[in-house]
Amino acid sequence: MAIEDRIHGAFISTLKMCSQGKKDNDPYDKIYCVFDKDKHTTYQKTLNAITSKKSFTAINSVPCFEYWLLLHFTYTAKPFNAIGNKSSGDGTIDKLKEYLPEYQKGNLGIFRKLVLKLESAKTNAQRAIDESIANQTDNPSTIIHKLVSCLQNLKNPQTNQCE
Repeated sequence: MAIEDRIHGAFISTLKMCSQGKKDNDPYDKIYCVFDKDKHTTYQKTLNAITSKKSFTAINSVPCFEYWLLLHFTYTAKPFNAIGNKSSGDGTIDKLKEYLPEYQKGNLGIFRKLVLKLESAKTNAQRAIDESIANQTDNPSTIIHKLVSCLQNLKNPQTNQCE
């Protein structure tokens, strides 16, 4: 099974699990699907499927999750593109390693290393979204900052403005 099929399949599995939860009187208020684009050929199909469901929210990053990590160190709106045998995600990771040389996917302790830069990353992410809208492109962009803000505000329902 291709990775693209697994990503879309993961959404379908989540959808089935939530449907079962509702049948069992254990409904979910909101389901956040965090994923990235990189080389995934079913990205748009998955994004459309997620956004078509009322209780689902897509938390997507283009080209990849590591763009969100990069925004903890610097702002960039330079598109990341595949070059040779390197995907756009690989290029993003290369750029991230300029600031975080020891980074590898799956590293433990990344949050601890970046937590003091979280507000800067949120500001940079919103700036990237604004610029991507103005430039009519999603490369690069991320909306992980919206989920982070939502989680930060869970304790205060008056200010919790989760989408």
